[in-house]
Amino acid sequence: MTRFGWCNGSRSVTQMVTEYPGTSAVRLFRGSGQGLHSWTSGSVSQVPLGVHMSLSYKDWGSDVSAWLDAMPSNRQGTVILTYHHEPEQQDGGDPTPAVFIERWEELATELASHPRRSWIRLGPIYTQYWATHGGHDWHDFWPEDVADDIDVIGWDVYSSHGGSVYDDPEDLIEIMLEVAAETGKPWFVGEWGTERIPSDTTGSVAAVWMAEMAAAMSDNDALMGCWFHVGGDDLITEGRTVEIEALREIILGDSSDPEDPEDPEDPEDPEDPEPGEEPASTAEGDALLSLWGVGVEAAITRLDWGVVTPGSSADTQFRIRNQSTTYTASEVTVAVSGTNAADLYLSTDGTAFTASIDVGDIAPEATTGVFTVRRVTPSDTEPSAGSATLLVQLNAWT
Repeated sequence: MTRFGWCNGSRSVTQMVTEYPGTSAVRLFRGSGQGLHSWTSGSVSQVPLGVHMSLSYKDWGSDVSAWLDAMPSNRQGTVILTYHHEPEQQDGGDPTPAVFIERWEELATELASHPRRSWIRLGPIYTQYWATHGGHDWHDFWPEDVADDIDVIGWDVYSSHGGSVYDDPEDLIEIMLEVAAETGKPWFVGEWGTERIPSDTTGSVAAVWMAEMAAAMSDNDALMGCWFHVGGDDLITEGRTVEIEALREIILGDSSDPEDPEDPEDPEDPEDPEPGEEPASTAEGDALLSLWGVGVEAAITRLDWGVVTPGSSADTQFRIRNQSTTYTASEVTVAVSGTNAADLYLSTDGTAFTASIDVGDIAPEATTGVFTVRRVTPSDTEPSAGSATLLVQLNAWT
């Protein structure tokens, strides 16, 4: 399931979380001279623990190893780290393609042996417009020699500003799917947005486009998509209330098309959700159905055992919380994926272990009992650190 959120622009993360309840993804970037994000102050420290983050920085020479050393062990949400997003612009100090590739090779090599390497994902962020106009080739900025150490590829994408129509979402993501297919890497959208076209005076057409764009991302397995709240795309500053509500619905997981402004009747369509209806399904513990810590009241998405020596095993635990105040999560199941997933097992009682668990129904605002995840390291395997992602799925909200 694609996670949706925002880039906060000039606002605090706390303000944005309040503006957009259920946020499950955040895009934060640091400009030249700003270094890496601090874990203990500023924007990152305000991001709820279970929320996925796309973090980027531009200052080459920043001590990324020390930054990763300082990463809090309870951070838990997926963290994607990007050096120098949108390098193709070639202005404002952007590195040349050769320098960009060289630096990515150095960064990937430096972090390859870091004991916390599995705690983050590494990936460049490219510009969709650049890659699809002017005969440009994204390969010019692709660090092929360390491709195995690149985990994801991100894109910044906008409907053409100043146009008379909103760009077709399928056309916008075409390059992303092509690159994902060629490289075998998952993809995400670090920034997306649009200004209103002149004829769309109310924003109702933009709201339809937003839902269609979100659906295109979800249908094609984007990891996340974050709306860019800067300039004309800043829905709050621009007072774009219709689009704000559309983004809220997308973030909460209801990306079904809003009412078409050119066909406002349509009362009989069974596919249209009732106002306030919650999502019909969820995965990876979305903003309403969350993986929950044991001994700490906070959402999690990753479990860590440290180093498990060959011929031994280690256990860690979690719970599941339904954060909906109204709806029951029906027929919930949980499975595990991640590093050496074949050697990971789940249990409801700490004695009998299986590959997945049928949790059953979880009432509104209820938290389950404790589940155990066991990691087994075969005796003929080198000792290593391990992490896993818990995949939670449900049949329906009832």
